[in-house]
Amino acid sequence: MLDQDTARAILTVADETKARVALVGDRHQLPAVGRGGVLDLAARWARPETMLPLDVVHRFTDPQYAELSLAMRTGVRAGDVFDALVSRDQVRLYPTEAERTQTLADLAADSTLTSRTRRIGEADVLVMADTRDQVATLNGAIRDRLVAEGAVHDRRGVVTGAGERLGIGDRVMTRRNDPDLAVANRDTWTITGIDSDGTLTLHDPRAGSRSLPPRYAHEHEELAYATTVHGAQGETTHTGHLLLGEHTSAAAAYVAMTRGRENNTAHLVAENLDDARQSWVETFGRDRADLGPGHAAQRAAEDLERYAPHRPLQAALGDLRAAWTRQQDLRSVLPRAVRQHRLVARYGEPAHVAEFRAAVDDIREQLTTATGQVHALLHEPTLRSLPPARVKQEHDHWLQDREHKRQTRSRSPLGGARQPPTQPQPNALRLPEPT
Repeated sequence: MLDQDTARAILTVADETKARVALVGDRHQLPAVGRGGVLDLAARWARPETMLPLDVVHRFTDPQYAELSLAMRTGVRAGDVFDALVSRDQVRLYPTEAERTQTLADLAADSTLTSRTRRIGEADVLVMADTRDQVATLNGAIRDRLVAEGAVHDRRGVVTGAGERLGIGDRVMTRRNDPDLAVANRDTWTITGIDSDGTLTLHDPRAGSRSLPPRYAHEHEELAYATTVHGAQGETTHTGHLLLGEHTSAAAAYVAMTRGRENNTAHLVAENLDDARQSWVETFGRDRADLGPGHAAQRAAEDLERYAPHRPLQAALGDLRAAWTRQQDLRSVLPRAVRQHRLVARYGEPAHVAEFRAAVDDIREQLTTATGQVHALLHEPTLRSLPPARVKQEHDHWLQDREHKRQTRSRSPLGGARQPPTQPQPNALRLPEPT
């Protein structure tokens, strides 16, 4: 999950050090917390030979489930996918929230107890929920069961700032990077010792042991038997379990239902199978995947089609022609701007290089916005109702008018002189006025 600001910082460092950056990810998974759409923007501007689509699913042992995961990725045929999961016994229904919580707590506790006979700190089951409150409730219920079984020693424990009690044997997660302590955010550990002053000794079979002072444990440690879907993104386990509810998004459901290699199960509170199916379909209509401005514009246009009245055709066509013009103007000026930036980068001062790079970035951002505007207009109700041939005809007429205006300017005594843009930019990067 990489936001635009972090991506720009990384790319700036890579540019200055002549390094290469490889972006790997799935645009249909949960987005970054900040401004997302990084992969979509990268795919838009990268050369075709530098992009490698990954279209074969390797995680799952069952090829049929691999096919279902691809349908969940895009949200198509959500009802059919639900029916298939039901037939595979991968959907569980509960009459109440309390019963669902207790069942999953017992399931996770049993898995933890079994896994500890093989490898300390490893669990074969990953339980995921939407909110931190749900996760805290699950963690508490799972821990109660482990304490009752004697797997967690509660006589000497510490209490975190969030009110969670931690004891020897608990599975915990560090939530803040600290190079001095050699721990990272979302690393998981097992508590193997607690000193009288509250210092925790943690152990992981791969990373070894760590000693955490009481202050870190109080502020940045939490139970890790269950996790949010955001926290699970990137994980792989034997079996995944999702608490699916009214706020679960399509991206969250897709991520959670693809964590387990062997099995993945959705758990819903519903009176009957029909209600559960409806909840599943509604979930995959709540799309939080960040696919960039073009996708956002298309979804906005689809919402507009459902709820907004249609506007006059000529007004919509006028806006479309203006958007085409703006898009083409920016496409024309961008290659020249890139060439000038490269020239200045080779021979110019660092301050000038930064100025020209910022100008190129600004043009690219404007072009992305302009392209999104074209897509949005083409998907608004008035224009979507037109036959494709009519839209092509309008585009051909716009191209003819544009060429006619260009030839007229070239024959004028002023040679097609244009007014400079209103916002100052490097002289060599003046944007042309829309024609």
